[in-house]
Amino acid sequence: MAMVNKIQFKLIAITALLMVVAITILQDYLHAQFNHYSFYFSESVLFKSFWILFFPLAWLQQALAKRYHRMAPFLVLFSTLLHFILFAFLVAVLSTLFLGHTFAIQQTLRFSFSENLLVCLLVYSAMAILFWYNHHRAKAFDQALPGPQPHLEKIIVGLGRNNVSIGTNDILQITTADVYIAIQTSEKKFLHHETLKSMQSRLDPQKFLRIHRSTIINLDAVVSYKSRLNGDYDVLLMNQQETRLSRNYAAAFKMALGNNHRLS
Repeated sequence: MAMVNKIQFKLIAITALLMVVAITILQDYLHAQFNHYSFYFSESVLFKSFWILFFPLAWLQQALAKRYHRMAPFLVLFSTLLHFILFAFLVAVLSTLFLGHTFAIQQTLRFSFSENLLVCLLVYSAMAILFWYNHHRAKAFDQALPGPQPHLEKIIVGLGRNNVSIGTNDILQITTADVYIAIQTSEKKFLHHETLKSMQSRLDPQKFLRIHRSTIINLDAVVSYKSRLNGDYDVLLMNQQETRLSRNYAAAFKMALGNNHRLS
């Protein structure tokens, strides 16, 4: 939807520009008729190239503002001055190529400043205000986004009519158990109604690691591990219980243990 809106905006801007050019050419014609002097369509079109320059220079102004956003007010003056200079050179070149005579650069500059200074300042000021608005709106949106959620320190599980709080430091492993997960501590096993994937997303990934599609272990609870000679391993936990380490998770497991020096 954002892309469609951007394309629509460009089409509207191009249509508006063509309308402005057409109206100003008509204005030149009417002015010539009312004041009884000759109207030259080619010269009128040539000087309306002034409006075409707004597109590339407005884009340049926005690009510079993104990089030097604190200098946005100065870019209004820079864009205006650059517009006049480019326009004067453009008129000089095109008149030489297509009209058989050359409009002097200084003459065109004086004409531009006297006729279009206010227009340029208004357009480029509007672009600067638009950039400022979008920049601060995006900044406010980023600040409003929720930050990373803290990792679980306690898990509340139901035990009959009671609710029990389990510290994550006390958890040795978590395994799937039908529609539940089984949370194993050194003293007891608790059933909790949550998926293994959901639980893993809320635990500290530096401490809790998935070693099987149905098992998450606390790396601090690992005592040792030994190969099954088929790519899988048996991991011994501090409660002397062994749990299976799948070959698909073995590399991540070894790296985690190596990075944290958890085994003596």
